[in-house]
Amino acid sequence: MERTWTRVLVWVAMAGLVAIDGLYLAIIHFQGDPAPADVLTVPFVASYLAAMAILLGASVTSSAPAKPVLRAAASAGLLVLAALAAFSIGALILVIAGLAIAATIPALGSQKSTRVRVAAGVAALVAAVVLVGGLELTSRYLACPPTGSSGGTTGSFFGQVSYECDSGRLTTR
Repeated sequence: MERTWTRVLVWVAMAGLVAIDGLYLAIIHFQGDPAPADVLTVPFVASYLAAMAILLGASVTSSAPAKPVLRAAASAGLLVLAALAAFSIGALILVIAGLAIAATIPALGSQKSTRVRVAAGVAALVAAVVLVGGLELTSRYLACPPTGSSGGTTGSFFGQVSYECDSGRLTTR
């Protein structure tokens, strides 16, 4: 049986993720125009935060072997996201990642099965790869507003893409 304080950590982490997700979307909304050209990045990050909250929530009601796997995935995903978002919402995400890690350690420690420990490691790796891969893909999809001109650079893990928008026409370099 899981201790009450561990469940409280998970619930606080979930609530924190919902709050951070809302804060992130509000920050983006109030930044105003022009909208970023990489239109899929914000929805991806918001969805990823929600998915990590769902993983943590699912871990509360899941079987004992599944708890550390779900929590390890959420912990790793949040830790990587906190590092990548260090100059915006990363500090807040790091606090939540710490709570998730604190809930993962006892769940992992209670499992004697090597398979569960390996599955938790694989789940953590998959969560990080999904985050990095999703950010890479969404940064490559650019869209221009139908009127006006703008330009800039989108960063990615494999280089940068410079773009210019002119009346809905996209030019990349």
